[in-house]
Formats: sequence, C-alpha cells, structure tokens
Amino acid sequence: MDFAKDLSGGNVEDHLGSVSRKLGCTGDEARSFLLALRIEHGIPDRVTLRAHQIVHTVEESLEVANLTELSAADAWDSVVRLVASKSRDMDNRDFSSIDLASPDALDADVLTSAKVARRTIRRNDVVAALSVDSENAVQYPVASNLWVREPSATFIGREQLLGEIEEHWANDSQAKPAIALLGMSGVGKSELLAQYAWKHADAYQFAWWVRADSWNSMVTDLAALAERLGLPAPDSEDGLGRLKQYFIANRGLILLDGAAAERRILKFIPKVAATRFLISSLDQSWVANVTAIQVVPLQDEDANALLGSILSGVSSERLATLNQALRGLPLALKQAAGYISASGIPVETYSEMIHDRASELLRRSAPPEHVGLTAAISITLEHLVEDQPGALKLLHMVSHLAPHGFPTDLFEFELPPREYRSDTDDQSGQGAVEIEELAALELGGISLPVVQLLGALKDHLELYDAVAELQKFSLVEAQRGGISSHALTQAVVRQSMTEQERRSAIEAAALLLNKVANLRPFDSRYWPHYRHMLPHFESLIGYLESCGFLPVNTLMFYSVVSMNLGSRGVRETSLFYAEKAVAAIDRINNLGADTIVFVRTLLVEALTGVDRWDDALRAADATFEAYQDGELDWFSVGILHTKKAAVLHLQGKLEQAKEEFDKAHACIGSSVDEEQASSISRAVRANKATLLREMGDTKRAIGEFRDLIDTYPERGSRNGLATLYSNLSLSYLEATDYGNALRASMQALDIDYESSDGNHSDAARDWNNAGLALLELDKPEQAEEAFKASLQIQERLSNRQSTVYLIARMNLGRAQMAQRDFIAARKTLEETLHGQESVLGSAHREVASTLANLSVVYSALRLYGNAATAALRAIKIDVQVYGEGHPELMPDYNNMASALMLSGSYRAALKWLGKAHQIAMDVFGPDHFRVGMCLEKMGICKFGNGEASAGITDMRRAIDIFEVKLGPGHPETLSCRSILAEMLQGKMPLGLIAKPS
Repeated sequence: MDFAKDLSGGNVEDHLGSVSRKLGCTGDEARSFLLALRIEHGIPDRVTLRAHQIVHTVEESLEVANLTELSAADAWDSVVRLVASKSRDMDNRDFSSIDLASPDALDADVLTSAKVARRTIRRNDVVAALSVDSENAVQYPVASNLWVREPSATFIGREQLLGEIEEHWANDSQAKPAIALLGMSGVGKSELLAQYAWKHADAYQFAWWVRADSWNSMVTDLAALAERLGLPAPDSEDGLGRLKQYFIANRGLILLDGAAAERRILKFIPKVAATRFLISSLDQSWVANVTAIQVVPLQDEDANALLGSILSGVSSERLATLNQALRGLPLALKQAAGYISASGIPVETYSEMIHDRASELLRRSAPPEHVGLTAAISITLEHLVEDQPGALKLLHMVSHLAPHGFPTDLFEFELPPREYRSDTDDQSGQGAVEIEELAALELGGISLPVVQLLGALKDHLELYDAVAELQKFSLVEAQRGGISSHALTQAVVRQSMTEQERRSAIEAAALLLNKVANLRPFDSRYWPHYRHMLPHFESLIGYLESCGFLPVNTLMFYSVVSMNLGSRGVRETSLFYAEKAVAAIDRINNLGADTIVFVRTLLVEALTGVDRWDDALRAADATFEAYQDGELDWFSVGILHTKKAAVLHLQGKLEQAKEEFDKAHACIGSSVDEEQASSISRAVRANKATLLREMGDTKRAIGEFRDLIDTYPERGSRNGLATLYSNLSLSYLEATDYGNALRASMQALDIDYESSDGNHSDAARDWNNAGLALLELDKPEQAEEAFKASLQIQERLSNRQSTVYLIARMNLGRAQMAQRDFIAARKTLEETLHGQESVLGSAHREVASTLANLSVVYSALRLYGNAATAALRAIKIDVQVYGEGHPELMPDYNNMASALMLSGSYRAALKWLGKAHQIAMDVFGPDHFRVGMCLEKMGICKFGNGEASAGITDMRRAIDIFEVKLGPGHPETLSCRSILAEMLQGKMPLGLIAKPS
C-alpha cells in the first residue's frame, strides 16, 4: 500500500533503485515509468498490471517459493501464459445458456460471455510453467474437444489394458499408429479411450474425440477439427487427403469411437504417422488391419471391486453373487449398483431378481452375453414405471437418438415466427414453406401425453430431476449442455417398449428435431448446430423410415440435411438425402405441386454439386414436363429455371442459360409475394448481367451492375452487395477499364472484411479479381500476391480441385508470365490444366483459357509446336462453346498466330490474325483498343512476311488507336512505338511477339 500511495503522490525517488534493478532499466527510465504509473482505484490496463506485479509482488513470491534463479518479468509472463492456456479454449466453456437458434448465437461477445468451467491450476503446473528447462514445461493441446466424453471416476480392472496402449506407443515410432479396442458392447471400450486421452492429452498437439459410428458423423467431427487447425474441410477426397497428410506430419491423438472397419475409414488412417488413432469397435475385422487389443468382461476380483466402490459396506460374498449374475460386464455392474444404491433394496434380493429375470430372458433366446445387463435394465425400468414415469419417457426418447450428447436446451427453445425473417433469409419458394407448414400440422396430431411430457421438460427443474434420476441408475450420462445413453442401453430400452411407447418416443424426438430443421440450413450461422445434430437426424430418420411414422417430417429432415450438407460442400451425402427426399414424395398423399417441385429442385442442385450436369438438366426438364399444366407458384417455377440456367452456364451454353434466366425473371415477376420476388429478381438480373459480360456486351453489363448496386436495399445481405461489386469489377476488366476494376474489387474486399477476417470464399474471389486488375495495370508482383492470397483462402476453406481455386491458379501463372518467369508459369499452368480436365472435362471453356495462356508460355520457351497445339485446342473448345465470331476466340487466334510467326510461318499466321481482326471490327468497331492489338500483331507478321510497307502502316494505325484510347504514356502505346522504331530500322522485333494477348 505504501508503494501505491507514493505513486499517487508522485513520490518515486525512494523506489528508483529497486524498480530499475527488477525491470532491468536505467534510473531515468524507472523514474519515467513510475511517474506515468497511477494506481488509485485498481489497475487500469494490462501493461500497468504487468509492471506493477513484477515490481511489487513477483520477486517476493519467487523468493518464498525458492525460485530465485528466475527473472521476475519472465516468471510473470510464464504464469499469464499458463492461465491463458487453461481458460481461453472455447471447448472449456458452458454454452447451455446460449439460445441455440438466436441470430447472434455465434457472435464473439455472446460466445465469450459463456461461463468458464471451473478448473484448478496446481503448484506443479506453475513450477513447470516457470521451468528454465523448456523441455520439461507442460504443453497443452492446441485443439481439444475431450470435454465431450469425460472419464469415469471409477476406473477399475483396466490398468493392464491402459498399460498395453501406453507401451505400444512408448517408443514414439510412427509405425503402426492405430490401435483398435475390440469387444462386446458395454464392456468399457469407450471408457478406455477417455481414460487414455485425459491422462495423456498433454503429450499431443491436438486431441479430438470423433463420433465414428457412421461415416457422416465421423466426417462432421473431423471437419470441426480441420477448422480449428486451419485446414480445408474433409468433405472431399482432396480435403480428406490434406487432413491425412497433416496427421502424418503432426503428433496428435484421434479417438474414433464406434468405428466399423469399413473401406473408407481404413483408407483414411495412415500406415505410418505421427498422429495416434485409438479406436473402439464391435467389428473384429480391425484385427486384419491394425494392432488390436481385445477388451473382455472384468475378472471376478475386479468386478467385485467395481461393485464395492459404489456399494460400500456390502460383503465380498454378496458382491460375488451379484457379479455372477451380471457376468462382469462393466455397464451392467454400474447400472445394477446404481439401482441398489438408489432404491435401498438388499443385494441378495436384487441378485435373486437378476437370476430369475436372466433365466426368463435365456428361454426367450436372448444373447447370453447380455442377459445380465438386460435383466438389470428391465428391473430398473419397472421401478421407473411406478416412481418416475416422466424420466422413463425421456429415456424412451433418448433411446431413438444417437448415443452422443443431445442438447438439453432444445426442450425450452422456441422458434421465432416466420414473419421475423428478412427478405434475404428465405429464397426457397412456396414449396419449402409448405413442407414446414405440413410438418407442423403433422406434429399437431401427436398424442396428448407427448405434448404434456415436452411441456413439462421445458421447465429446468423438471428436466434436471428426470436426468438426475436416469443418471442415478447409470442409464444416461449428463455432460455439458447435453445427455447421452450407451448404445447397448438404448437397444435394451427399445426392446422393452410397447408399440405405443415407441411411437410416442419417436414423436417426441421428431418434435425436438423439427425445431432444428426450421433453422435455415444454408445459413452459415447455423452450420455448427446442424453439424452437432447430424448423428441425431440420421438415427431418428432410420426409425421414422422403418416405422413409417410422420412421413412429412421425414421428408423435411431429408430436405434440410441435403441443403445443409450441400451448402457446406459435403456434396455426395447431400445428393444421397436429396434422392431420398424425391423417393419420399411418391409415398405421401396430397402433397402440393409446389412442394414436389421444391424437392425436385433440391435434386437438381445436388446433382449440379457433384458435377452430374446432364443428369441435373434431365431432372429439371422432367419436372417442367410433369407439371407444365399444374397450378404452380410462379416463384417455385422461377427458382427451378435459375437452377437449370446455372447448369447451362457451367456447361458454357450461354445463350441457353440466358433464355432460362429470362424465363425465371418472368416467373418471379408474376409472384404474389413482392418482397420475396424482389430478392430473387435481383439475383436473376445479376446472373443475366454476368451472361451479358461473358457474351461481350460489357457496356450493358456495367450499367446493370451499377443500377443493382445503387438500388440495393439497406436490409439486404452485405455478402450480396460484395458479389455485385465483384461482378462489376469483372465487367470493368472486360471493358479494359482497369482502374475502376481495381476500385470495385477493393470495395468488395472492404465488405468481405467488415464482419470477419476474410477467411471465406467471397474474399478469395475478390482477391482474384484484384489480381486481374493489377495484372492489367502492369503491377505483376502485386498481382501475384493477390492471387496467392486467394489461393491460401481456398486451401483453408475448400478442396484444391474446385473451379474457383483452379481459376486462381491459372491467374497466378499469368502473373508469373508477366514477370517473365516462364518456367514457373509453365509448371503452374500445366498443373492447373490437369486439375481442370479432371474436374471440368477436356472441353470446358476454363480449359480453353488455360490452354491459351500455356500457348504464350510455350512460345516464350521456344516450344513452338507445343504452343500451336495448345492454341488449336483452345480454338476448338471456344468455337464449340461460343460459336464462330465470338470475341472469346480472339486471344486464341492471336496465340496461334504468335506460335506460327515465331516458327517462321508468317503466311499461315496472317490467316489467324485476319480472323481475330475481323471479329474485333465486327464486335467492337474500327477504333477500339482490341482492334489496335490485332493491327499490332498483323503489322509484325506482314513485316516478317516481306510486306514491310503494309506492316508499318498497320503499326502506325495501331499507335493512333492506342494514343486515343489508352493515352500516349500507356505501356501498350510505348511498346508499339518501340516496335515501329525497330521496323523503320529494318529490324524484325520477334522478341515482342509472344507477349500475352
């Protein structure tokens, strides 16, 4: 306190010596520091706090702890880092207080306000953090979700198995990185995973629990890890490969709970890797593929010890009798002990009940290895029927969901009314609304007891009482914000249910999942919710299918899962559910035509996502044909037209795509819902403007985009506005207005970074556009950096075989060309071409663009035959896509001519240059910049062919055009003047022929 008072009064001289010594500074620096420091009502900021603690507290503490060899400043910083590592991880926060579907649920301030789980920092932790020897310092995983499965406090009889795992991986060899724990259900395999993980987590860079009982669940959980590690999502072969390579190179721990030894999982696990894979499974096929450890029921001594840890004061003889009936199965032992402890029933009485019930079950041909557990659960269920019917019904419902954490906040969550959604929120048409309404109507007919149960469980106390009752009997586990039940327990519970109880349980589960299904599946704010709930959707869908219950809700679940997975890029599984949805509409009576069109539109989009474009067109045409005479909502029809137009656009059939967009615009304009129609109408106008740009009408395209930007609604999506600026940038590029192109792309980037770090596909797109403008402004180094920024974002978010990624790669090659690094450009472009051909096919327009650039590179490297072959391939593709006379053919013709000129074939080159010149004259007029480009090449070619006078005339005409259109100081004008000067001296300027067109 004297120190604080002295500072408040400015009396610092008495402290200068100690402060300068402790902070390692001069006396004057210490005086300046102390005079600036004010401690009156607490510590004002971190910098002041650090300095105050070092000066006033830390050194004394180090002396008391006998750690005088450490500097006070280093010690303080080490402790701060330790506390941060313990508390900053979001996985250690309790999110149960956050509204699951609130629009701001994922905002940073909401997430960071979540309560931090209590944790203890031990003295040994602090000593290790302060250790001068960094090798002995405690390390914590950079990514961990181990909170989803905490280990049991009663872990008995498995120490030897835990030792086997530790011994197998003790030598730190990267060989045999996987161990499979195999055995019957309920034997404790998952518990072994949790015990090992929590004991050894600090030995790994990351530790991740994966729900692996289905491929989709496994990919979903690995996607969450990939996001934390800054890797692309493993929802494609490329994404899986990237994650696998990361596992090979980095030391981590992956816990695959419930994984079957199926081909895809076996392929994913490396044969040699720094990462360890610990697997729990019923599937004995793992034995042939990885190191396997068999987990069997507990030995009698260990089983008795486990029972005794829960049932204190019971004789060993009685425990042995009870274990004999339960066959040493840990799950059965815990449930039996839980029942005895909670009910107070004598152990011998309970043992007799188990024996009698087991004999009855065996007579019914029940599996002998599980009769003890089944008998124990049946006794507990009878107790619940009489004393806790609400808890029993909750258990019935949970038994039809995945055996993983189900969020308890869903019980009290209520959906906001549809009218509170903005016009940009819902662009799916009347069919989607009809499915929601029919599903709600279907749920309105469920039984009164189900409604009463869910109504009661909205109350926190009622819900927690029911969960506590089930947890007391080891029927469920309750962890942060959720409950789960063992898969074997679920199976036994389902077997005990009557048909009416089963129906009620499925209805209750459907009511809860319907709330999630009403969250917009294409909205990225809700992707974490869908990711977590996917296993529960999959589980419930299976029971709905087998029972035939709630067909409309089943259809809704198919649809939203397909839309969500498609939005997240999990395209194959998205198609799987879209096909299920289409099959389901044939089994439901009285569905409206709009609903059917909506579902079929989902199929078109899913087929497009997996590049089955012809199938997508057939599906769209079949839908139009089937419902051409029906009374359809114009909006729904318009949406289907836009999906078909998108496919045609991808195929390069621009005129046909434009016709479909015209039809879509007409349909949407006829929609009754003006606000919704306005939103989609803007999207259609933007797509049509893009087609105008690609068809060469840049003036109209620019006007259309400018008008869309100027009239953009204040409530409209900011991403949508960024997209308009992006398209405006591309239109300016086509019009050779490169300054405005760069400005438009930077405006788009400003919007991209408004509410995020730019780590999304829109920013990648806009960095690419900025690179194109910089390239044309003769700033190739800056252009290269822009293209690399685009590629880095795509690598983090998407697979490297995406069309957008490949376009950016091609543009990177162009930037390398502009810097005359033709060897690097050749490598980049050839790799890009290979990727494009595998993804898009050999006749796509983007393939032609890459071939055109490769032709220039080959010419610069004097590979004239390769250059001519590449140019000819590009010409054939573009003629097929655009037709003769299209301006897209001009660079192809010019590149072919360059290759021929450089090889000395001037007469043949003039034929191709004449074709390019004629297109430029017809499309752009005689005074256009592009005509000047053609005349420049024709002048060089004629000069080389012995027609010097004609060549000089063409070159002078080109200069006249450039001076007017580009200005006398433009690089193109100056280059052309240099060429003319050489020609007037009688020199052939061949070195300037092979520049990019």
